Amino acid sequence: MTGGRSTPIAANLETSGTGRKVTLTAGDAGMLARLGENIQAARKAHGFSQERLAELIDLHPRAVQKIEAGELNPKSTTLFRIQAAIRCSWDTLLARER
Repeated sequence: MTGGRSTPIAANLETSGTGRKVTLTAGDAGMLARLGENIQAARKAHGFSQERLAELIDLHPRAVQKIEAGELNPKSTTLFRIQAAIRCSWDTLLARER
């Protein structure tokens, strides 16, 4: 980082449902990766496969896979559906560290 600005690191992250590509900073990518890890851990703790979670939240299984991999920036409504389906706290879902 220079001058307090984050350096863009990628331009290939999709925003869910739009098909648009966005430029990420290192901080953005790290947050999405952590969110994906948190979703995956909570999903597994609840005993759901990616396919089952996708079915419960009316999303394609590939989208769940991309969210968990930090490759897809989910809409807030998708996060609400995920949180309700896996019945975890927002603190767990959005935690920066475990």
